[in-house]
Amino acid sequence: MPSSIFSFLQLQVNCYVIPTIIILGDIGNIFIVILFNRRRKNSCSTYILWASIMNSVAITFNVIYTLYSVNYGDPTLRSLIFCKFRPYIPQVFSQTARYFFILACIDRFVLTINHSYFRVISRPFVVRCLMGIVFIFWLIFLIHIIIGTTIKNGQCNQFGVYSFMYFLYLLIFVCLAPLILKTIFGFLAYYNMNSLHRRVQPINNVAIHRQDRELFKLVLAEVIVYLITTLPYPAIIIEMAATNYMNITKSIERIEMEYFFLTSSFALIYLNCSTPFYTYFVVYKKFRKDFKTLLLHFSCQYIWQIDTTES
Repeated sequence: MPSSIFSFLQLQVNCYVIPTIIILGDIGNIFIVILFNRRRKNSCSTYILWASIMNSVAITFNVIYTLYSVNYGDPTLRSLIFCKFRPYIPQVFSQTARYFFILACIDRFVLTINHSYFRVISRPFVVRCLMGIVFIFWLIFLIHIIIGTTIKNGQCNQFGVYSFMYFLYLLIFVCLAPLILKTIFGFLAYYNMNSLHRRVQPINNVAIHRQDRELFKLVLAEVIVYLITTLPYPAIIIEMAATNYMNITKSIERIEMEYFFLTSSFALIYLNCSTPFYTYFVVYKKFRKDFKTLLLHFSCQYIWQIDTTES
């Protein structure tokens, strides 16, 4: 009975939880793009804007794939090309988004350094170059997914030695590296900002303006959310790899429980791509104000169109 419970819960996560997370995330990312597009002159805002665009593309691709699979069957089982590009395309965009946000953390850290030499990376031209390099890197680096993913025994997946390599890639580049880099630069920026704030009297015109301080809070909140939503996956992967390496005999209930937690950890990774809008809304006062203004603008425009049509 317990094993069937884990199978049932895993099915519910796949059928309802993950699609709901994806749809809400797509809606939120669209609002982020609209709001941050108005203040692209700030380098941190530019990184966040394009990270949201990349997340939105990845999430939209997954929504389309999920809806198509529900209505017409899984296309990855019928087409080898689609099987190979199904994981590649969203990985390129979601990884680009993750590392754009790392650039945003570095940008906030550089802003708190006294030496103006380092702040050259905040110039618009340098920002565009860095984003282009990151995107091209993931386009090329992730080609291994196209090569290693195939259809076997009626499944589109990674098999054999490449399956282990793919898990290593997920563990290092999706979970640990972004987690470590975001944490280091996020908290270094926070520490430097507090040190600078203590050295400079509030009455003076400090180098870090109110909007920059708000962006610091936003970046730190994103780091904390990333910690919460990403840590379970490597923990589960390490547990599964360690127990398999030690040849521990597992019951069917144990195996199904592990795969349920693995699926749930994947849902948390999807949640990480989907929560930026809701995180920003909670911690960023100006973001809330801009969002309310945007809704008011849309409401007034809608009412005006109705009045025009009726008259």
